[in-house]
Amino acid sequence: GARITAVGDHTRAVRNPRGLDIDALRGWTREHRFLAGAEEVLDVGEWFSPDDLLFEPCDVLVPAALGGVVDKAVARELRCRAVVEGANGPVLPDGDAELRRRNIPVVPDILANAGGVTGSYFEWAQNIQQMRWGLQRFREELDRKMCDAFARVYDMATTHGIPLRVAALVIGIGRVGKAITTRGVR
Repeated sequence: GARITAVGDHTRAVRNPRGLDIDALRGWTREHRFLAGAEEVLDVGEWFSPDDLLFEPCDVLVPAALGGVVDKAVARELRCRAVVEGANGPVLPDGDAELRRRNIPVVPDILANAGGVTGSYFEWAQNIQQMRWGLQRFREELDRKMCDAFARVYDMATTHGIPLRVAALVIGIGRVGKAITTRGVR
């Protein structure tokens, strides 16, 4: 139900406040790999420099390509209500501090990216057990796992008044500590 208002890659970016035609853009990038050249064929919105993409006004910003793109200076200029880290480590520590100062929550990569790793685990577990789930079951299991993980992290964050990133790390460290203790490692 979300409306995607801007997307880009290293070659081009496009915006449309009413929402982009994602199917048309996806079709173009499937055939041409990058957005470059699409502005001559696709009338989906206003084309602009990808250097300005992060600064588009939006509810949720998803930096999903490169790590280290949101430092303190960039975080000061963002015009979003939340950040979901789609890439590995796109928000640097000083950017994270600035976003906290501005009360802009960040869903950390360790949580936002966990779907791919969890899906890979499901495939591994099915192979070990010599069984195969249908697509619907796979999606249901993944949805359940991811929603449960988010709920646990969100609960930890709100209960203790800490950022989502810190809550995810606290939970992760706690699970590792419990595993070590259970195995009798001292």
